[in-house]
Amino acid sequence: MNNKWQTHTSEKLYLADVQLKEWGAKLREHGDSFPQSIQTSFKQASMLLISLGWESLLNELAEYHQQKTSYLVNLQQLATLLGDDIPEIAYLSEIAVKPGSWLYDITCFDKLLKQPQSRTQDYAASLAKDALIVVSSSAEPIDSFNNIKHILGDFKVYLTDLRVRMSEW
Repeated sequence: MNNKWQTHTSEKLYLADVQLKEWGAKLREHGDSFPQSIQTSFKQASMLLISLGWESLLNELAEYHQQKTSYLVNLQQLATLLGDDIPEIAYLSEIAVKPGSWLYDITCFDKLLKQPQSRTQDYAASLAKDALIVVSSSAEPIDSFNNIKHILGDFKVYLTDLRVRMSEW
């Protein structure tokens, strides 16, 4: 499964990891005095890179299945292109609607990132409150540092497993 999108997907997830490592270092260094605007910048950059990695993976899968297409941005477009009978699409469709899965959380990222500024504060607070995932028996907003790190980790594990399976086919 070596195509132009594979490199692009890996690059986006690597850059998200770089953002998270830098954000974590700044949090440890500055603690509560770390400016909120800079934290927000790290948060949104990390979330956006993970989302771009997801979109790139959709295009990676399309290319793997030898489908030429314009840029895919959601799972429904991939399912329409390839069909629902492909096991990987069925699996992704299942976890996309399962709260707490890495893919469900990435779709929440998109909603948090893409809302107009006039609605961002109320809507983002509502979405972040509603989209909690459990980490070490404590609930945190989906866009917390720990959850973003966890989501990226789960996505990378899935991607590694997927590429191993695809290379065996």
